[in-house]
Amino acid sequence: MSNQEITNKLNRALEYHKAGRFPEAEIIYRGVLQEDPDNTNALNLFGILLHQLKEYDEAVKYIKKALEISPSAYFYKNLGNVYIDKKEYQEAIMSYKQALILAPEDFGLYFSIGLAYRSINDIDQAIAYYEKVLELNPDQLEAHYNLGIVYKNKNDLDKAIYHYEKALDISPRDADVCVNLANVLKEKGDMDEAIFYYKRTLKLKPTYEMAYFNLAKTYIDKNDLDNAVKCFENVLEVNPRNAKAHFNLGNIYRDKNELDKAINYYQKALELNPNYAEAYNNLGIAFFTKENPDK
Repeated sequence: MSNQEITNKLNRALEYHKAGRFPEAEIIYRGVLQEDPDNTNALNLFGILLHQLKEYDEAVKYIKKALEISPSAYFYKNLGNVYIDKKEYQEAIMSYKQALILAPEDFGLYFSIGLAYRSINDIDQAIAYYEKVLELNPDQLEAHYNLGIVYKNKNDLDKAIYHYEKALDISPRDADVCVNLANVLKEKGDMDEAIFYYKRTLKLKPTYEMAYFNLAKTYIDKNDLDNAVKCFENVLEVNPRNAKAHFNLGNIYRDKNELDKAINYYQKALELNPNYAEAYNNLGIAFFTKENPDK
């Protein structure tokens, strides 16, 4: 088979591969490798296909063979990606770092290393690599977003807010960034700002269940029970099976001394989650209070 014939076959295999027609692609990759066992493009592409098929050990074997023949940042990156899905994070980090030696300006590699370090809970190293991404590309959305997550987990709320705000500047219509910013503001105690960003989230994504739920909890923190009720009702419009929303409505109506409504919501919470211990407890208290109003 001539080099041109091999190239044509690989191009056809890649078309099948991109189209999700994996069996056809696999037949061609195997055929090329039978004719040319050291074809690094075929080895790498077949390794990627095997990765997608979750045949991780085979994927590693083929990509490693490509690397033995021709070390390449792209091949090392693909090998690292396989190790990530194998949950072999140290191996992934080593592969990505090998790729960095060959492609030191590839900010995507720094980001992948950051994700791998975060997966093994090495937060300081994760931060260092995310920050390196931003040195190379200050407007990299995912780096800001992930820094927001790790700084929140470190309880460094001001830095988390900074990075979520930067992410939102880059992608103003990203509801996930917006709700995470609201969550951190709520945790910091800045309730009015949190409410602003929850409402902004809901304009972007009107069916965002968690945003309605957390907005309701924020209204409770402000003792604005009427708005809290509306938001929990919005939660139930989106997902009628949200037991926590029923439970929280029960608590609000208990505090408003509307015990029949409270009992109804606690019972609904227990229908949805029979192991909901707090709902059992509060239901019992509501029944007792109803039957003994003077106590």
